[in-house]
Amino acid sequence: VLPGLRRYLDYPHIVSIACPKAMLFFNGRHDKLFPVPAVENAYSQLHTVWNSQNADDKLITKLWELPHFCSKEMQAEILSFFKIIFGKKGIFRKEDFLPVAYFLYLFQQLKRY
Repeated sequence: VLPGLRRYLDYPHIVSIACPKAMLFFNGRHDKLFPVPAVENAYSQLHTVWNSQNADDKLITKLWELPHFCSKEMQAEILSFFKIIFGKKGIFRKEDFLPVAYFLYLFQQLKRY
């Protein structure tokens, strides 16, 4: 981990490293941790990057009418996303998705510094 990196990069920058991998992002419109305008800006940045690589079909972003919470409906969509990623041969492979989780883990660790 590089100390101080968080001063220069935010979620969209870190996540974009994984493009054109499959990604799914959910946020709640009533989430007090992540303001909606910032989330919409981040989503826009991500779609710009995925579009530039002709991979926008692999990026799912959605704002729910919820607080910081993962409802059963959200969980169902997440499971469907996983089924698509891991179920279709030749479209997505496990290796295409797992590095993304690692990038997000590293970014969370950067918050400590």
